[in-house]
Amino acid sequence: MRIFFIHVYRRHWEFYPEDEREEMFEESDESQRGVLLWLLRTSARAWRAAHEAETGLLGAMRRVLDRLHSRVDPTEPMLHRIRKAQALEITYPSGISPHYVRRRLRLLLLHKTATHRRRIIVNSLMIPVTCAMTIVPGPNVFLAWNGYRLFSHIRAWRGGQRVLTGQIPVTFHPSDELDELLAPEERLIKPLDPTSAATIGQRFELPGLVDYLQRTGSLVTEE
Repeated sequence: MRIFFIHVYRRHWEFYPEDEREEMFEESDESQRGVLLWLLRTSARAWRAAHEAETGLLGAMRRVLDRLHSRVDPTEPMLHRIRKAQALEITYPSGISPHYVRRRLRLLLLHKTATHRRRIIVNSLMIPVTCAMTIVPGPNVFLAWNGYRLFSHIRAWRGGQRVLTGQIPVTFHPSDELDELLAPEERLIKPLDPTSAATIGQRFELPGLVDYLQRTGSLVTEE
C-alpha cells in the first residue's frame, strides 16, 4: 500500500493513500463472533435497506445518513486499508528527512488510534439504546449508523495498531518530482492551492486528492 506525504502549509502535512474504493459497510468479518457478528449483520442489512430507499421516511433517513457520513474523519478509509495491507510504502518529498516523515506518521497514528479507541467505547455503550429502536417500523437506521460507526472505529484502530506495533513493514521513498511539484519554499509562504493539488493528483494518479484535502480543510479556495 502506497501513501503520499503532502506538504500543505508551513508545518501542516497530510498523509494520502493511493485511491482505491472501499465498501462502506462490510457485512462479513472473520474476526467477529457471537453478539458482535450478529450486530454487524443486522446493522449491514438495515444500512443497505435505508440506502436503497429514494422516497418517503427511509429516503429522508438515507439523506441524513449520507450527510453524517460526509463528516466522518477522511483518514478512516486509509486506516481501514492498512488493516489488510501487507506493507506500507511512504512516498515523501526528497527535500526533507525520512526521520521527520516517520515521526509525523507515528504521531498521526497515536492520535487517531486514541480517538478511535474512545469512540469504540461510546458506540459500544449506545448498542442497547439503538437496539431498542427496533420498535420503530421499518429498518433500524439508528442501529445501522451506530453499528457502522462502531465497526469503522474498530477497523481504523486495528489498522493504526498494526503499524505502531510493527506488525507490517514500513519503507520510506524520497521523490524529487513530488518535492518539485509541492514547491516547499512556496509552501512556507502560502498554502497549497487546488490547482497545484490537482496537478499532483494527475501526475501520481490520485484522483481523490483534491476532494480529500478540501474535506480536511487544507486547501485555500480559489477566488
